[in-house]
Amino acid sequence: MRRSPQEVVDTIAYALKEGKPGDEYKVSDLVRKTFMNHVTVSYYLELIMHVQNNLPKIEYVEKKRNSYVKILKEAELPLSDEEYILLSLFDKGAFTKSNAVPFFEYSTEVMNKLKKVSLLEITTDSVFLQTKGIVAAAGLAEKRAGSILSPQKQNVIERDE
Repeated sequence: MRRSPQEVVDTIAYALKEGKPGDEYKVSDLVRKTFMNHVTVSYYLELIMHVQNNLPKIEYVEKKRNSYVKILKEAELPLSDEEYILLSLFDKGAFTKSNAVPFFEYSTEVMNKLKKVSLLEITTDSVFLQTKGIVAAAGLAEKRAGSILSPQKQNVIERDE
């Protein structure tokens, strides 16, 4: 009988539930504990890590007519404060003075650094990306998409190891 993906993940989670940070388990031990195939356990462990590291934490709210997904926490990417501001402005479409966003949302010190290198423009009460900033932010958006949307690495397992 085949298990659903949720059953496989729940089985692995149950096998790891008494673990504490820093504890290590051999995959072969998890295979024995879960009574699953080694390839299945390895595949799902990689899938679990991929989801934990690259996707935002969400809540799925099911309603009669309009179910929706609510983002509870952003995916954590290794971004500096400067990169975070550039990407945030890019996501908000702050490309011109008419599309500028209030600057009080961001650190004034970091924004002044970005202004000095001509990445953004600060007006009296708002901020927007300059051309150089748009290009830099687009590169960051591509990097983000690559880390979030990249396919999992494929492991080739040789049988005679």
